[in-house]
Amino acid sequence: MHAFPLFQQLRKQHYSVRDIGFQVGTATVNRVQARYRLARSCQGINLEGYNPNTAKAYSELFRLFLAYSAFEQFLTLYRIPFYEIEEHFAGHAYANTSEAIRQADPNGRLLDFLHAELDSAPHKTRIREFQAGGNNNPVVVAAALRHLFAHGKLGPNANKSYPVAVGRISERLCGFLLDFMDMEFAQSLRAFCTARGIPTDIP
Repeated sequence: MHAFPLFQQLRKQHYSVRDIGFQVGTATVNRVQARYRLARSCQGINLEGYNPNTAKAYSELFRLFLAYSAFEQFLTLYRIPFYEIEEHFAGHAYANTSEAIRQADPNGRLLDFLHAELDSAPHKTRIREFQAGGNNNPVVVAAALRHLFAHGKLGPNANKSYPVAVGRISERLCGFLLDFMDMEFAQSLRAFCTARGIPTDIP
């Protein structure tokens, strides 16, 4: 996160993590940064013997897995569940990202698969609401993809989905999550510094 050096500076000035507004300790923030840096730095994985589209889809699913792992830890800073982010964090491309996902899955094959394979009844409901356009929180889909991919239930051809579509959706979600963390972390630090009269060069 581009504002992480400022966080380190504030800690050196003996401002506590809770002073800054996060509901965790320094170790957790450091862990979030480490996970974020790994996900942001990952350029994909190299797979031998795979069709290029399938390899690309697997690569993007893996990047999404890393990004969501960071995002899951990031939300602990605010103690907010993933399905409530729209209520607490404004200014993100929720609708545009959600519409891009639906357009990439026009027959609903991937979203149908997520709904069928998830164990959580509330999450199933959120997937159906998202599919119908009644919910524009794309993290509902990201969480499902990460969960099912991590547990070996999901691949590029899930429910006869096209690998190209799975790759595009995963890539879009990965970018959304990384940009979300970068922006919100910077805004939190900017708000704290403004309230305390501390100069900052965060844009």
